[in-house]
Amino acid sequence: MNKKGTSVTFYELIIWIWRIVFLIIVIGGFVYIINLYETREIKVQDLELNLIGLRTYYSGDCFAYKENNRVYTGIIDFNKFNEERLSNCLAGNYLIKLNLQNKNKTIFLNKQDFEYKEQFCKFQNFYCSERKQYVLINDNGKLEQDMLTIKVIKNE
Repeated sequence: MNKKGTSVTFYELIIWIWRIVFLIIVIGGFVYIINLYETREIKVQDLELNLIGLRTYYSGDCFAYKENNRVYTGIIDFNKFNEERLSNCLAGNYLIKLNLQNKNKTIFLNKQDFEYKEQFCKFQNFYCSERKQYVLINDNGKLEQDMLTIKVIKNE
C-alpha cells in the first residue's frame, strides 16, 4: 500500500513540475510581448511631414480652390500657386518644394536651404518626405489634370 501511495505522489509531482515549467514559459512570453510594445519608439516625423504636404492643396488658406466660401479640396487654384502664398499658409520650421508637372511650375519655401539640405535626405537622422498626388488645376475657370510633387524637409 505504501508503494502505491508513493507512486501516485511521485507521478503527481512530475505532472506539477511540467505545469510549473509551462506556466513560467507562458508568463515569460507575456512579459516579453508587453516589454516589446512598451519600449518601442514611435516615429511621427513621417506622418507630420505628410500632413504638412497635404495641407498645401486641402486648405483654403494655401492653394485649394475656394468659391462662395466653399473650399474644393484637391483642386488647386493656379492663381494662388506662388511662393508668397506658400510662405503665408505654412508656419513652421519646414523647407518645401512643390512642382506641378504639366504646368511646369515649381515653387519653394526657402529655396537655398532646401537645395542644400535635400542632399542629406538619404541619411537616417534627417527627416524628409516626398509625395506625388494627382490634382485638378483651376486655371481661370478651366479644369486640368496635373501631377503635384511635394517634397518636405524638416528644418532642425
